[in-house]
Amino acid sequence: MAPPRGAGVRASAAALALLFPLAASAEAPAVKSLTLRVCVETALERNFALIQARELIRQRTGAYAVARAALLPSLDARGEFSRTDPKKLSSFGGSTFGHSDNWSAGVELSQPLFSGGAGAALRGREAARRDAAAHEYESEVNRVLLLVHERFYAVLLRREQVLVREEAVRLLEAEVEAERRKRDVGSVSDFNVLRVEVELANSRTPLIRARNELRLAGEELRAVLGLTGKDAPGEISAEGTLRFEPLEAELETAIAKARENRPELNRLRRLVFAQEENITLQRADYLPSLKGTAAYDIERDRFAPKLGDVNRGWTLGVRGDWNLFDGLASRAKIDSARSELASARAALAEQEAKVEIEARRAYSSLIEARELVAASSKVSESAREALRLSRARFAADVATQLDVFAAQVALTDARANEVQAVHDYNLAVARLRQAVGDFVSPKS
Repeated sequence: MAPPRGAGVRASAAALALLFPLAASAEAPAVKSLTLRVCVETALERNFALIQARELIRQRTGAYAVARAALLPSLDARGEFSRTDPKKLSSFGGSTFGHSDNWSAGVELSQPLFSGGAGAALRGREAARRDAAAHEYESEVNRVLLLVHERFYAVLLRREQVLVREEAVRLLEAEVEAERRKRDVGSVSDFNVLRVEVELANSRTPLIRARNELRLAGEELRAVLGLTGKDAPGEISAEGTLRFEPLEAELETAIAKARENRPELNRLRRLVFAQEENITLQRADYLPSLKGTAAYDIERDRFAPKLGDVNRGWTLGVRGDWNLFDGLASRAKIDSARSELASARAALAEQEAKVEIEARRAYSSLIEARELVAASSKVSESAREALRLSRARFAADVATQLDVFAAQVALTDARANEVQAVHDYNLAVARLRQAVGDFVSPKS
């Protein structure tokens, strides 16, 4: 995957400009609510790990350009002017040879003719390393986008948990009012009112904690997006709801997609190729190298009296070099390159096994999360009905106040479990997408 194109960056920047206007007053900034799409676009542009990965691509692209230049002709220009003490000039029979002032200029074109395959191997190695850097960027994108989904869903979860706790408080507030009315007409004692008031006070503690966890989840989302307090003043929140959208997946298909799409594997494959090219590069030290040259020079005529009198002409040549013995340094380089190749192949095999395990784990987690959603949904419906029945029984004096409290606690727990299950399912879907490389696949 190439770095985000200009259009995407402009769209993301425009979205940021709309979402994060500069504060025009000293009032506390309002909560900024972000959609998942805006979060993804913002992270692709501003996440610090992705910025560093893009710079690595630039570095590797520069190294490739240097390697490619070794195969191309080079053109050099040179010039020289010198002034010599007349006493140093040779003389014979009253005549002086040479001049105090001399100058020369020229250009030379050189072209590598043969290097034992070193030039092509160097270019191939650096091209593979450049591609590996691009795949490393894709790997970071895959990782960061999973983090974005995790943090985004965490905000939605914390918000739903706040709603669950607020609902529990409202139920108890209604219960307090009902008990007070009953006490006023003499149906119940002060003890009943006091008991439900204590339950109401206790229910506010988890609500306070849930609200704080929501704020902290927003800060975690801000961090993965690469936003600072200056970029986005105020609290960060997520726009949307946790929903259960069934996803059909097959294990073998997921494993096959992971082997094809995961950038970690593509990166290591290119590094294996780079090490193969490196062996060819080191072997070239055993072979001679040839370079062709063509030059054109102009200089002051040494025997003419005037500074402007010149000699000019061209020169063609071929230069060869052959290192016949280097103290076995070339052999040591080849052995080292072979070891690096074996290590790269082992790393690829290890990563292939890890990718398959990750795909299997993500698929298994998806199946588990799907079953938990179905189970928790039924429990939540049953708990709501149980609360209704317990209230009716209490009103008919066939149930106690403790029965109503127990039903309320059961409903709160059931709603919390249902919200958690839907969150875990959405997270399992995101992790399966990451495991098979969908976040960076051009087909996704």
